[in-house]
Amino acid sequence: DTAPTGHTLLLLDTTQSYHKEVERTHGDIPESVKNLLPRLRDKNETEVIIVTLPEATPVLEAQRLKEDLERAKIENSWWIVNNSLVSTATQNSVLKARAISEKRWINEVDTISSGNMALVPWFNQDLQGDKLRALYRA
Repeated sequence: DTAPTGHTLLLLDTTQSYHKEVERTHGDIPESVKNLLPRLRDKNETEVIIVTLPEATPVLEAQRLKEDLERAKIENSWWIVNNSLVSTATQNSVLKARAISEKRWINEVDTISSGNMALVPWFNQDLQGDKLRALYRA
């Protein structure tokens, strides 16, 4: 779990750079380092789920992350669009307008993910523990 895209990409880049440098200098590579990138690339061991908000900047940043993962040969098969007002049936005019503007970005994620996405509505509280499990079962 990493928050900002930059941290994820830095982690991947650092792993690759370290591995190349150790190979270049004929140094000993710890087994854990040798196995890190292959494990990240192994879809039986690692599943990358991109989580974004239904807004321009987060979706475009998440799309860049997907492209960087592809370059690193790390698979991503699922996306989650989080905190969406679309499915809340709000009656507030400001929130309705925002929900309408979200549709473009939800459709964009649907296209990028080839339909492998989940839409999570906005909740007025953090979902943790049993509440999060209940959402998963829904």
